[in-house]
Amino acid sequence: MLPPSDAFGAAMASHGVGSGTRVVIYDKFCNNWAARLWWTLRANGFTNAAVLNGGLVKWKLEGRPVSTAAETPSPGDFTARPEPGVIVGREPVLAAIGDPNVRLVDALSADHYSGNPIGVARPGHIASAANLPWLEVA
Repeated sequence: MLPPSDAFGAAMASHGVGSGTRVVIYDKFCNNWAARLWWTLRANGFTNAAVLNGGLVKWKLEGRPVSTAAETPSPGDFTARPEPGVIVGREPVLAAIGDPNVRLVDALSADHYSGNPIGVARPGHIASAANLPWLEVA
């Protein structure tokens, strides 16, 4: 789910991100891709990032400035520092099933969670996970 840390770090540095940089992320849908980049930054030890509330859609609706000019930032000094515990594997999830002190949350659509009558691949969820579809909180 995550790119290799060294490749991610190089990509972020090439886009001008480094220590001391404030990153504001947006996309043109409902910020699901922006949230994914925020999470990837966080998983790599970068905490000075935020997701733009409402994304590009809201920005444009408010009549704020936009540009089609290509930006060429100076390279940054981004260093990926993977954060233990931000990403977990199979064993911690298996251990969490049924543990009253851990809440597993399934962010997929409700039809994936409960089984889909129209046949979308892989319906179902991890045992004891609660369903909170990401579109309901986007």
